[in-house]
Amino acid sequence: MRKVSVLSVLILLTFYQASAGEIEIANSAAKLSVWPEAGGRLIQFTVGNHDFFWNHPDLPAMKPSATGLTPEGGWINFGGEKLWPAPQGWSGEGQWPGPPDAVLDGGPHRIENQGDSALRLISREDPRSGIRFERDVKLLPDSTIVDIRALMRNISRQPVRWGIWPVAQLNAVSTGGQVPLHVEIPVSENADWKLLYGPVNNPQFCYDHTRGRLTADYMGYVGKAGARASRGWAAVIDPDAGWLFAMFFDPEPEADYPDDSMVEIWMQGRGAFFAGGELYAESSNPLPYIELELISPYMN
Repeated sequence: MRKVSVLSVLILLTFYQASAGEIEIANSAAKLSVWPEAGGRLIQFTVGNHDFFWNHPDLPAMKPSATGLTPEGGWINFGGEKLWPAPQGWSGEGQWPGPPDAVLDGGPHRIENQGDSALRLISREDPRSGIRFERDVKLLPDSTIVDIRALMRNISRQPVRWGIWPVAQLNAVSTGGQVPLHVEIPVSENADWKLLYGPVNNPQFCYDHTRGRLTADYMGYVGKAGARASRGWAAVIDPDAGWLFAMFFDPEPEADYPDDSMVEIWMQGRGAFFAGGELYAESSNPLPYIELELISPYMN
C-alpha cells in the first residue's frame, strides 16, 4: 500500500451543503464542488466567475445512476476530476478497461472525517481490479493550494498491481472561446514523451528544445500524449484570460510507471484513434475538453 499526492490550484476554506447531493468548499475567492454520488468527483472549481473544470453540457439534468452506468451500459461523463486505476487497456487482467466502469468511476463514494477544511472520499470495493480508492482532501489555510492524498487499498486475497490515475477535465478553449488552451510539462529530452493515441503527425503536441518542455495547444483534434516529467508539475494555461491551473507531484525517476508516463494529456476532438484493437471515430463536432492526468508508479 503506497500513497501519491496531488497538488492543485485551489483556494478553499469552509463547508456547506449544496443542492443535488453536492458538497461545496468555499471562501470569498473560490469554491470547489464535490459530488460523492457521481464517482466521488470534484465536479467543479470556480474562482470569481471562471469555472476551471469541464462539465457535460447536460450536467444540470444528469443524475448518478444506481448501476453506475447509463441504461445501455455506457459511460456517464459528468466531467470534473476523479481517480482511475492505471494502466488502461483491454487485453488482460492487469489493465483497466474503463470507462465505462460501474464502481470506481460511476459508483457512489462515501464521505468520512468531514471538517471545516478537509474530508475523505472512499469508493466502493471493486472486485474486478481488487482495489478501493481513498482520498484525503485537505485545504491549506490562507493558500491557493489543496493537498489531495490518494490511497489505493488492496481488498482482494491476492497481490494486485496498479497505478493511481487522477484525471482532471478542463474546458478546451479560452473564456472568449477563440484562443486554444496551452499545456506545458517539463521533460529533459525529446525522447521522454510519446504519442499514445491519435495520428502520428498530430500538430497539437510539440517539444520545445529551448526550454525543455512538452507543449500542447488544443486545435480540436483527438489525441493523447504521455511524458516522463523531469520535474513534478504540469500546467494548463489560458493565454487569453491569463489563468493557470497546475498539478504538482513527487516524481520517482527510477520507478516503473504505467504507460511509462508520469503525466498524460488527452485532447477530446475530431478524428480517429485505435484502442483495444478497435477503431474509434470521433464526431465532426465533439465535446471540447482537455484531460490533464497524473499517474503514480505501479503500487503492489
